[in-house]
Amino acid sequence: MNYHYHLTLIILLTAALQGGFLEEKEACQKGDGAACTQAANYLMETKQRYEAGVEGGLAKALVYAKRGCALEDADGCLFAAMVLYYGDDWEKIPADKEAGRRYLKRACDLSKEDICTYLHSF
Repeated sequence: MNYHYHLTLIILLTAALQGGFLEEKEACQKGDGAACTQAANYLMETKQRYEAGVEGGLAKALVYAKRGCALEDADGCLFAAMVLYYGDDWEKIPADKEAGRRYLKRACDLSKEDICTYLHSF
């Protein structure tokens, strides 16, 4: 395979990831909680892969996870719970154990039974 083929493949994959994020972002804005959580996941993945055109990171992902939770997506609640409970020094997100517990309780209430068992230890 030649250089141009690899470059084309990288550009197509990058566009597919960006398109996926933009689609999830749009669905989130229309009230789809699961799409909000998926958008949060894209932001985390793109930050790690340094995809062009999509600036990610935990703080931005948290915004989408919280919105997903507000729209009754249990995975969004769980995402927000973990980030808030533990915080993140790198992105200057302070640990807020009480907020983390609230989001964890909400994840439990939204049928994340496997998560409910951890409530007593948080």
